[in-house]
Amino acid sequence: MNNLHILTTSGFIIPNNNYYTVLTKDKIADTSIFNRTVLYSVNSGINKLIDTNQIYHSEVANKAYKKFEGSGSFEDFIFMVDIATDILSKIDYDEFFKLQANNPHISAFGIKMCEELLNGMFFKTYRQYAIFPFNLRFSINNGLTSERIEENLKIMRNSKKRSLATWQNLLSKLANDRSAFCTFFKYIFVDSY
Repeated sequence: MNNLHILTTSGFIIPNNNYYTVLTKDKIADTSIFNRTVLYSVNSGINKLIDTNQIYHSEVANKAYKKFEGSGSFEDFIFMVDIATDILSKIDYDEFFKLQANNPHISAFGIKMCEELLNGMFFKTYRQYAIFPFNLRFSINNGLTSERIEENLKIMRNSKKRSLATWQNLLSKLANDRSAFCTFFKYIFVDSY
């Protein structure tokens, strides 16, 4: 990644921000999607990404999600909305989806979620993302080729619905449906759940 964008443990590339820190070896067992240190020790790809400080995680997002899950309070929900808004406001809407289309660490499910966020289907299909195991989001190498990048970009372009074509529009609609928003937040920002 570069100074502007970071790779998260969910497999998504997001703008660099104050909520995320580098995932270090000592944090793996406690807070990350790689919470089984055996996975870290046997997977040289993950090992290299962690050793070179290329994966980030957010204790703030993890705690915010767990707190809301326990309380269900409006204040805890709004705190998650604020985190998502703050992070995503630092990147152009189209650029975010373009980064995911070019991302060698996002899973096929992540690409599908992007498509459904763009075309509005996420509001009908979010329940399937709510039950996906957390470890299905990050791919050490999804086999991305230039052809696949073009196909991903085409999917993103063709899926874009004008009524959801800005972060303000998408996040507003998501925030009106707590379940959909929580799934969105968990899938993109939270390590393990």
